[in-house]
Amino acid sequence: MPPNYAPGKILETVPGVGLVKSMTYVLTIGDPARFARSRDVAVYLGLTPARRQSGTSDPQLGITKAGDGYLRSLLVECAHRILQDRSPASALGT
Repeated sequence: MPPNYAPGKILETVPGVGLVKSMTYVLTIGDPARFARSRDVAVYLGLTPARRQSGTSDPQLGITKAGDGYLRSLLVECAHRILQDRSPASALGT
C-alpha cells in the first residue's frame, strides 16, 4: 500500500463522487479484505437481483435492498452521474 494511501481520495477521482459519498462507502465497507470477491460487496449492500424461481419460471425481479439503504441510494446517484452523456470519460462509464 502506498504511504499516502487514502481509499476515499481514490474514489473521489470518479465523476460524481465527492467526500460524503466516498467516506460513506469506505466506512460502511470497513475492511475490504473481509470480502472474498468484489461481487460479495454487492450482495452485502443488497444490489443483487431477488430470486423467485418456480419450475421453468425465473422472473427478473428488482434488487433485494438488503443492507445499508443510505449507501445504496448514494451509489445509485453516482451511477446516474457516470452514465450521463455529458459526464467526463471514466473507466467506470464505458
